[in-house]
Amino acid sequence: MGRWAIPGGHWVFIPFPGTLKSLAFGSVRTAFHLSGAACAVVPIVQLSFLVTVLLAACLPQERLDAPRLGGLALAVGAVFLLSR
Repeated sequence: MGRWAIPGGHWVFIPFPGTLKSLAFGSVRTAFHLSGAACAVVPIVQLSFLVTVLLAACLPQERLDAPRLGGLALAVGAVFLLSR
């Protein structure tokens, strides 16, 4: 088994995901504290996949064709219906 090696300039990016995860956890905790209703908070939190899709659409390697857009629309609709 090989050793883990992080290229020299990439050490700068290590705190970034941890900071984002901490902010996300704090936001969810605050939302639960303010509303107290998991049926309202959790579906909204699960919409985070939209950010991933939007970022992927900005990259030239990712295609958003009709089946993917249809699946995305169904996912958003499901989250919307579950939050009502």
